[in-house]
Amino acid sequence: MEKSTRELRKENNRLDGLIKEENQAVFTDIICYLRGSKLSEHDIEVVRFDLTSMVLEAQERGENIESLFGKCRDYKEFCDEIIDSLPKKTKFQAACEFFSTFFLACSASLLIGIIFSAGFSGKIIKGKLPAASIKISVGEGIVIILIVVIAYALVKLVMRSAFESETIFFKISTIAVSTVASAVLIFLPLLLKDTLLTLDLFVGIAIVVLMFGAGKTLERFI
Repeated sequence: MEKSTRELRKENNRLDGLIKEENQAVFTDIICYLRGSKLSEHDIEVVRFDLTSMVLEAQERGENIESLFGKCRDYKEFCDEIIDSLPKKTKFQAACEFFSTFFLACSASLLIGIIFSAGFSGKIIKGKLPAASIKISVGEGIVIILIVVIAYALVKLVMRSAFESETIFFKISTIAVSTVASAVLIFLPLLLKDTLLTLDLFVGIAIVVLMFGAGKTLERFI
């Protein structure tokens, strides 16, 4: 009987702990690159299991990952060959993946927005109970949206650039983008203080829970 994606992921996570540190960097880059492809989550976990088994067997023979795949092997080309040999995720799976990521990111960013709002954190700092309603400013609203967009973009960038992360250009670009993004996220709430909406605390928490639940449910169809 074929293992489910969740069972495979759990088994792969366990086996990952057996991979030696000297092999972890390249192996992580390979898996990261595969995750940024159009393969389904199930196929990625199947490939991950096969590759993990190969690496562990090589370790038992006293070999490392370079000797397994060839020291001069182009790992990106190796991954592309794997990707080309397998069916791509369906449009339904791609849609489920997008909305799952969207709902999970929205729930996290909204929760952050609630926690750091004046009506919540401001009251807690003063030793008072949180306000029954939370005011979210225009700046905080924009930050919530930006967190979702930036997080999604960064994850995709890291996955697709798995084999370029050691280049100077990539490092400088990452630092520059992170610095600008951090400055925007910090100063927007300070500059745009007008109230965007007033949200009942329990309604806000309910929305967070519902979006998180929707995101986790959609994960099952990826």
